[in-house]
Amino acid sequence: MLRAKSAFFRFAAFRSIGANGSRSLASVAQAQVANPPEELDEAVVGMILESLKERPQGEALDDVMQQWKGSVGHKAVNKVLEQVKDGSIALRFFNWASKQEVFSKHSFHSYRLLLQRLAGKEARGVLQEMHDGGYTLKKKEYASIVSGLLKENHSEEVIGIVQDMTSNKNFNHSVVNHLIRTCYDMKKPEVASKIFRMMVAQPGSQDAVSKAADDGAWTVWSLLKKESDYNMTIDLLCREGLLEQACNVLDKMLEGKYEATTFTYGRLVDGFLRLSKFSEALAVLDVMAERGCIPPAIVYNQLIDGLCKAGKVEEAFELSTTMVKNGCSPTLYTYNSLINGLCLQGKTDEARDFLQEMADSGYNPDVVTYTVLINSLRRDGNFRAAVDVFDEMVSKGGCVPDRASYMPLLIGLCKEGCVQLVQEFLEKHRARLDLGSFFHNLLISTLSKHGKLDDARKVFRELASPELVHFNSFMSALCQRKLISEAFQVYEQLQKKGLVPDTYTYTILIGGLCDVGRTDQALSLKDTMIQNNCKPDSVTYGILRAGLLKAGRRTDAEQLKAQMPAAAGAGSSS
Repeated sequence: MLRAKSAFFRFAAFRSIGANGSRSLASVAQAQVANPPEELDEAVVGMILESLKERPQGEALDDVMQQWKGSVGHKAVNKVLEQVKDGSIALRFFNWASKQEVFSKHSFHSYRLLLQRLAGKEARGVLQEMHDGGYTLKKKEYASIVSGLLKENHSEEVIGIVQDMTSNKNFNHSVVNHLIRTCYDMKKPEVASKIFRMMVAQPGSQDAVSKAADDGAWTVWSLLKKESDYNMTIDLLCREGLLEQACNVLDKMLEGKYEATTFTYGRLVDGFLRLSKFSEALAVLDVMAERGCIPPAIVYNQLIDGLCKAGKVEEAFELSTTMVKNGCSPTLYTYNSLINGLCLQGKTDEARDFLQEMADSGYNPDVVTYTVLINSLRRDGNFRAAVDVFDEMVSKGGCVPDRASYMPLLIGLCKEGCVQLVQEFLEKHRARLDLGSFFHNLLISTLSKHGKLDDARKVFRELASPELVHFNSFMSALCQRKLISEAFQVYEQLQKKGLVPDTYTYTILIGGLCDVGRTDQALSLKDTMIQNNCKPDSVTYGILRAGLLKAGRRTDAEQLKAQMPAAAGAGSSS
């Protein structure tokens, strides 16, 4: 109680010093410097914390901490750091304390407390400062920092820490290996892979799995302490495309008391497939069989899918037969891969037969299955069959179509002018489709282009919130049919909706007016366009000049050419 009371009076004495009290403050500070405290009262620590907490916005920390100058030792710093939760304030207090005359340097414990509050570049900077000060963290402490950084998604700072270790020649095999494991255990294999890559590139470690390390250089073998390390290391080597080295590690693993997991075998299969080494990928299955490890469906599927994408469809079907013989049931993914393989080879009829076989075997095709077949038929130009498959997907398959299943098909139908088929499709399925702005615009253009203006008009009028692009498309359709009055009605409608006409809008209408010989109105609309801060482009001027020339108004056409800006004139014909 007496200590707390004396601390209170000391705090009050500091606070009571006025503008002319510098001598009194100096005398107190001198007393503190003469006997720098190694332990500070809890009450005073509380006052420091309160000062930090209540610091006015923008007030310099040096000003707030002036009263404590010369009063803070290592234990006081530690007590403050233990309670300050804000990393930024903790770092500023830490830096302030290090500048005090009575303070030689921070303790190792102070650094550790500070690191617990920091993340990102700040933590990395403090680690560098520790190294410069002769401090070395243990691997578990490094792992704790790395875990915190990864939780906050500061992956690049983790990479930076390892880079600093190598550039500072502060490289420690055990620490780096522990960091790799930490990243891997925290489901950050991509970070573990980057660190691993850096280690493989270290001098003396070019042969990453050489058993003879040059001058203690890092090697893959230094990672291998327990069974999970072997599986992790094989995964990392496969990610880096070092398949030969990965196989060497697998051999060493199998020579001992350890067994590879199905995940590890799968990583090897995936690695070989990425390099199009199909024989080696299939050989992994033989190794699994020799070790009494039954390949799961996911490993078979990797191979089947890889073979199909490489055009080796027959081999893929043979492997699917082997899969069944070995007691492994095909999955939906298996069937989808095989159907995709057939489609890639243009064998859509066989794919449709296989789809039926799939259903007969009790496997219900999903939207992915049907979409693969629909897109294949579409690419072949067999639109009727593609629509039939879509109908089947909805009626028999019970699938909910997504945009990938119908949007490419609808766009293809429009571009090929299959208007009747488009209309039948929309009449049947519109309620379940999310068509979007782009398709509505394409549909209006397609219908009008193929003489279905009434249908285009209906589509336009049914739009809940038509955009400028829809107005432009419909006005273009009307002008092509010389329905100028209706086109201008649509023009007025878009303005009432608060939409701003663009260059294309005006150009459409100017072209329509010229086509029916109303060149005076066309010239007037061009002036209106400019008044509305919409600049005519070379197409606008070109259409207008052509209309004037067609009407026999050569002089007006030449005058218009003289008015054209250089950029617009460059694109027009004489």
